[in-house]
Amino acid sequence: QRQAATKATSLRSDLPEPTEASISGGPIDAPNEWLCHWTRAVPGPWHDQAEDEFLDELILGCPTADRSAFAALIRLITQGQIKSSVSTKNKPPTVSFTAVPLHKFRQRRIYRPHRQRFDFEPWGVAIRKNALEKIGAKAVEYIDEIIPNSDSKTTFTQRRFDTKGRIDWSVEQEWRIKGDLSLSNLTLDDIYIFVDTEVEATIIQAYSAWPVTVVPAGLSQANAE
Repeated sequence: QRQAATKATSLRSDLPEPTEASISGGPIDAPNEWLCHWTRAVPGPWHDQAEDEFLDELILGCPTADRSAFAALIRLITQGQIKSSVSTKNKPPTVSFTAVPLHKFRQRRIYRPHRQRFDFEPWGVAIRKNALEKIGAKAVEYIDEIIPNSDSKTTFTQRRFDTKGRIDWSVEQEWRIKGDLSLSNLTLDDIYIFVDTEVEATIIQAYSAWPVTVVPAGLSQANAE
């Protein structure tokens, strides 16, 4: 993590100076006003990276070969954007968020064997809901069957249950926005970075233009909905 942080620091010369974290009005204090996007480990090259370049990093043992969720968060911050991906077959690329409060992430961290990953990882970006709505973000509509329709309709719909009827995807409370999301389109007050530990918070805050917070251990009285 420290090696990745050193690499990222060298790339942030064009970013604003770091700001002090303020919990008041943030995603912990006012969870209903924020949507969260979490980063995940990447099992291979970055989406815009040549495979040969990634293999060279592995062979040479370069620190830049790190593909952890924390490294993905560092890359997101230094690039200043969240890259879109295809969440479901035949849907256009989107960036996904969740309305699940940040203080519930640890309780909802579930491993999905068919996806070979966890849901609700404790690394990512929280963005004010009203700021995202202004640039086109919408809540996903969970339905029993997907009926082919317009691009707009299919982009913001999702089957409620998996094919075996055992997983209810509506618990993810997903929101989506079409295409890549440039963080430069948002104000500094609209963004919070969240991480797993205090050590990571110290590393990230050293070069992040946005305030950083640690995902809480669990629900407290002050955070009760």
